[in-house]
Amino acid sequence: MTAWATLEVRGDQARVNPAPDLDSLAAHLERVDAGWGIEWACDSVQPFVVRAKLTVCGVTREGLASAPTLGDAKLAALATYERYAQDGVRNLLYLSGGEGIGAGIISDGHLLRGWLGLTGEVGHMPVEPEGLACRCGRRGCWETRSGLQALTSAYPPGDAVRDETTSPDERIEILRQRFDAGDTELTRRLELSQQALTRALAILEDVLNPEVIVLSGYLAAFADVFLSPTATALKARLLDQRAAVRLETSHLGQWASSHGAALVALESVLDNPTLVDLRPTS
Repeated sequence: MTAWATLEVRGDQARVNPAPDLDSLAAHLERVDAGWGIEWACDSVQPFVVRAKLTVCGVTREGLASAPTLGDAKLAALATYERYAQDGVRNLLYLSGGEGIGAGIISDGHLLRGWLGLTGEVGHMPVEPEGLACRCGRRGCWETRSGLQALTSAYPPGDAVRDETTSPDERIEILRQRFDAGDTELTRRLELSQQALTRALAILEDVLNPEVIVLSGYLAAFADVFLSPTATALKARLLDQRAAVRLETSHLGQWASSHGAALVALESVLDNPTLVDLRPTS
């Protein structure tokens, strides 16, 4: 293969990985057409819709990606994984801490989508079988303890943190301020959320065996509540000390999903090696 793509072969299966080295790709494009260009545009923020366009030698290809296609957590996982892949990480679990709990699962360097694209609905794992009623109609789902609503429901209707016209980031900031001011009920609910996080991650760790677990949303905003006790509890449950997981917070913040959508859009632009001959000229 060329710098445009690499070929990964495992047993009787093969996979083409497009443009693993964008710097090399750009160098080849420069040789073919000095006026080549690539553009991104965000058509929508809620939900994320990102468009990419590559133009080489007068030929243009467009790609489109949106949050409904993969889900916010999956897109964010793709974006987050970029940095970890550079360090050789191949297995990562990304958790979004919003109204619910969603996951993006990177296994052996690839995003797990499932046959209907429904992987990652971890917020509906039963962590308390006889627990609180969930919006899905079942009881004891993880998000009833660790979703954002588990915190905001402590406040009366009309409170700023229950105003869904306000962005999640703004509501999380208000909650953070109240926690820092010593809100006892919020502190109690955060402790319950942390306990539920530990129970859920203990299951996911055993099933998925990730090298890194990344927390985002309000889980990241309250890293001082979640990271240390959860990491300690997970370490105590290890079946094999070599399987110790790194528990970290997202470095991309609220733009993680849009960043991931841009990557997906770019991938669809680059998925045709016949677009232009990118082989170095002799």
